Amino acid sequence: MIVVRRPVLAAAIVCLSLGAGLLSLVALRWIGFLGLPPVFFLTLLMVGMPVGGLLLASIRRLKELSLSSMALVSGGMAVASAALFLVALQWTNAYIEMGTEFSVLISTLLLRFLVAAAAFFPLFVGYGLVELAVYRAGLSGLKGNSALVYALNLSGLLLAFLGYRVLLVPLGTTGLLATGLAMMGLSAFVLAPRRWPLLVATLFLACLVFVPGLESWAISALEVKKGDSTLNYWRVGNRVLYDRWTPHCRLTIVDTGRGIYGFYDGMYYWVYRRGMPDPRARPGSYRRPEVAFSMLVKSGDRVAVLGSGGGLQVGAALRAGAGRVWAVEVVPEVLEVLSGPLSRSVEGIYADSRVQLVPKNARRFLQESDEQFDVIVVASVESILGGMRELFEPSQVMFTREAFAQMKSHLAPGGVLCISKFTAVDRRGVVFKQTFEQLRRLDLRTRGYVQLRRRTFEAAGDSESLFANAVHYLIVAQKGRGELDALATMDNVFRGTNVRAVTDPPTASDLPQITDDRAFATGLLVANLGKSALAWGIGLVAGALLVVGLILAWTLRRTLRHSKGGPSPRGLSSAAVLVGFNFLVLEYLMVYRWMDKLDVPMDATFMGMVVFAFLAAVGSVLLAGRSSRFLVAGAGITAAALLVSGFLLPEANMAALAAAALLTGSLFPRILKGPDRDLVRVYVWDAYGTLWGAVAAVCVPLFTGFSGHQALSGLALLLAVYSVHRAAQPRYS
Repeated sequence: MIVVRRPVLAAAIVCLSLGAGLLSLVALRWIGFLGLPPVFFLTLLMVGMPVGGLLLASIRRLKELSLSSMALVSGGMAVASAALFLVALQWTNAYIEMGTEFSVLISTLLLRFLVAAAAFFPLFVGYGLVELAVYRAGLSGLKGNSALVYALNLSGLLLAFLGYRVLLVPLGTTGLLATGLAMMGLSAFVLAPRRWPLLVATLFLACLVFVPGLESWAISALEVKKGDSTLNYWRVGNRVLYDRWTPHCRLTIVDTGRGIYGFYDGMYYWVYRRGMPDPRARPGSYRRPEVAFSMLVKSGDRVAVLGSGGGLQVGAALRAGAGRVWAVEVVPEVLEVLSGPLSRSVEGIYADSRVQLVPKNARRFLQESDEQFDVIVVASVESILGGMRELFEPSQVMFTREAFAQMKSHLAPGGVLCISKFTAVDRRGVVFKQTFEQLRRLDLRTRGYVQLRRRTFEAAGDSESLFANAVHYLIVAQKGRGELDALATMDNVFRGTNVRAVTDPPTASDLPQITDDRAFATGLLVANLGKSALAWGIGLVAGALLVVGLILAWTLRRTLRHSKGGPSPRGLSSAAVLVGFNFLVLEYLMVYRWMDKLDVPMDATFMGMVVFAFLAAVGSVLLAGRSSRFLVAGAGITAAALLVSGFLLPEANMAALAAAALLTGSLFPRILKGPDRDLVRVYVWDAYGTLWGAVAAVCVPLFTGFSGHQALSGLALLLAVYSVHRAAQPRYS
């Protein structure tokens, strides 16, 4: 038997958690590339983890494996999952087509989810195996110091997030995969230094980072091969100018000769058409909703383009004679590339002295700017798959009551706000109605223009018939009456075209107003799925989780035997479920609260999880040894602070959240004690609790807003602390 010194064991635990975390983040990045929301990844992970724990508890050979051997088993399962996933996608993507029809979109995403679930399940089971093995070995080798073991595990995950952020761009996903495997191999070697082949294998895996063409092959496997919105479609016969990872997506720019097309994760997002004429000389070229605003731009006007992308609207404003244009784009790399090495591909518009580049979230720009604009353009800021790629797409905060009030405050007298959107992300006109109503409530003269698929179509009396045959729409709102009547001008621009004017759409009174607190209360999910479909989906997920819980309870009852002298299995299991639920609900809340504090809201996921993991690790070390009464009192105060700050004092949100994260970090170590049967029980039910936490973190903001989610977080914290206090009362001797 090999005796491992405590510092070596601690380093090995961090290294193992780092490696397993990197492997999981690669899986998350690949699943995101498929157009699947991160909650799908969390569901797979949280189902796989308890399965891994149960396997470790019930299979004798696995029980007897050392931590070093378990690291190798988990790494092998990760390699098998990655290879199976990419090979299966190569075959699947050759037969499916990514279209804009909703039924086609749903069936395609469902098929890709099933492939991801089948392929990655071994990886997540392996994650559960190695994490539970870490806890067992750590408690044994570190004298039962559960707080230290938990803090070390969280530290490894924290390093995994940081490593992912730093290494994704230079190494790509396959490089991160090799790095994660190398970390696990290195930790296995540290734990068993006589196994020299492990060191050789680790060095070999590290060398995979430099294999030419490996990353390109992986990306090719991820891409859908058919469909005119896919990168693969536009590659044929055209030239790829740029194809690299950014911290947020895979950015690809393709030159077709007449212009360039931009793709994020293999799907179309924006276009720039070269050789566009002066709007005054040839107005017919601008009779499209995305560029028609240029007919309202006068010489010397100040124009803000929110969501400038490839620069189509920026170029249109410049050709119309704008004196100054603010190009606001949330993906900084787009502005960097198109104003630098690829400037000529967009006719130098981003290098024009009249253009101010603003690489940040448009809401942050509006909050920080004191400029007055003659025209504000909100481009189509979502992708065709926007409503499904992310359950909470950050662009939805551009369509809240507060956002429109900000835009109005930045309009000069007579200024015009123009909002364009593809109906692929608003198939029933829900967001159109909500936006129209909000602008009218702000006393803006408002009219909508809906572009139809065919010119001869005559819309029926209801708006659903109109939007069922629409492809694009524009909403124009003017602040008072200026020198130019914007609505009359737009009526003339679209006269005789396949664009229909909408002056009085049905109200959206049956839906709640979209506010900053309830930015996702309706938005894209309801617009595309409808209330009934959304309710059915949530019900099916909840039913599936209940079935999973019953299976886990039955399996644990058959596998584990309880003996006298420790906490009751029921109390311990309940505490573990509440601890897991509380952890994920609070972690998501931390992510949401970072969204409006960062220039790039996509960074909120990274920042929120890193900060939460750090605070939880600190709380594990500092608070896990404090008395239960201290924690219960602290939880009561913190829960009250979360409730008050969520509804009355938003400036204190982050301080209350930080206190909650510290307390949360102290909970799991308090029940991670005792014989092996209780470790397995706690681990399995904690993972199950995080499943319900993920569902709550998605559903609660949809229906009650962020303040409702924060109130739930306070209640969850209070219940988790109290349940841990009750479960930990009978101490082990």
